[in-house]
Amino acid sequence: SGMRPPAEVTSGRRDGLGDNEPPARPAAPGPGSRRDPDRKITRSQLQPAGDNEIEFIVQNPRSYASGTPVRSDPKTIGRFTFRVLVFPRGTSRSEGRSVSVFVEAVPPRNADPRWVFHGVSYQIMVVNWLDATKSMIKNDEFSFSAEGIDRGWHEMVQTAALKPEDGWVSEDDELLIRASCSCRSSDTITPGQGYNSRRETGYTGLKNHGATCYMNSLLQSLFHLGRFREIVYSVDGGGETMEDPPSTIHALQTVFYQIQTSESAVSCQDLIRSFGWDSTEALVSHDVQELSRLLCDKLEEQMKGTDHADGIKRLFEGEFEN
Repeated sequence: SGMRPPAEVTSGRRDGLGDNEPPARPAAPGPGSRRDPDRKITRSQLQPAGDNEIEFIVQNPRSYASGTPVRSDPKTIGRFTFRVLVFPRGTSRSEGRSVSVFVEAVPPRNADPRWVFHGVSYQIMVVNWLDATKSMIKNDEFSFSAEGIDRGWHEMVQTAALKPEDGWVSEDDELLIRASCSCRSSDTITPGQGYNSRRETGYTGLKNHGATCYMNSLLQSLFHLGRFREIVYSVDGGGETMEDPPSTIHALQTVFYQIQTSESAVSCQDLIRSFGWDSTEALVSHDVQELSRLLCDKLEEQMKGTDHADGIKRLFEGEFEN
């Protein structure tokens, strides 16, 4: 761990949590450990920093002016990169009375300006060198983005207490901070008005007609099986017809074609009607395996007598070996 030279504060929110700050709680020497409540845990007895944790030492914290920041080196967890942003003499909001500490996200390289990491759990700890069980720990969850690039607390430890005898700095006048993050999901973007999935990603989605997410997942999966798509396109669907309900093969061909060409989300209403369902069925979530069986049965029935009569069976069949 080391100290980086003070830098200008990056743009973004540094809101703190005001009256809703989570309460501080005593630090423990490590997960699953047991300790005597009267036994002190010194800094040297703390477990090493974890794989998702930054340990950052700020030299001579009282030498900084109020509002002057210092940053740690960054650490990457999956796609999420973060660093510790410290105001040793506090932000302007704390008026120099408290050490302010934040987790700051580092924008992904070549990222879309609308990038966002949802639901990142983070924890900040100011370690007490004399007794780590008295360390100040706060944690929260936040969605980091270009508009909200950092999150933390304006008031962690009183600057007046930054003395070796109180344990908040070492005998060498070092302030020790640990920060950890857990990011369970990958980065995404926040679509705004005028967002075009086809233009942005090369793909488009399917409309949800009430509770049809299970069906949309199945259709997208089948669409991306090249051989399945080839079989569907190879069957004569009869072209434009006034048939009601429409044939399943023709309805599925239309959905697949629109997935390939449409600039907006694709409707599956004709396909739903081809199953013999009315509009209320779209409001009921069905089992995706049952739908897969229903869809394949319908297709195989309509493919009888064609060159692809057993194409779906051959595509999905397998063998059990004892």
